[in-house]
Amino acid sequence: MTKIQELVDIKSGYARYVNLVQTFNDETENRARMEQYMPVTSHRLAFERMTRALYPKDDRVYLLTGSYGTGKSHLCLMLANYLSLKPDDPEMVAFFDNWARRDAAGAEKVRNLRGEGRYLVALCEYGVGDDFDSMVLRAIGRA
Repeated sequence: MTKIQELVDIKSGYARYVNLVQTFNDETENRARMEQYMPVTSHRLAFERMTRALYPKDDRVYLLTGSYGTGKSHLCLMLANYLSLKPDDPEMVAFFDNWARRDAAGAEKVRNLRGEGRYLVALCEYGVGDDFDSMVLRAIGRA
């Protein structure tokens, strides 16, 4: 009799869920995820849209929504690292290289848009019982 494990092909490139704050603050896990991230087409398109916030005259707010398990937290982790790390950090070099394997022009576009500076990334922890203002101030303080 055929066993289930013989029928199911598990893609080891797919990662388990992401606790955004915990993973971002864990240097080893964060680096590993950045270096292994292979953005699919939908993630590349969403990422490019979210990086429009870096345009000088873009004063919009972006809301990322989607079904459970579609990679929203992974995408947010990549964006947080994209903003907080320097483009020549090893994790970012691997990130851009992985992107370039699928879309060289897109990788160059987001690399150039990024610039050389770093941004302060404040990740809020939801569900801790505080009001919105307290949650944001605590995240800024940690950052």
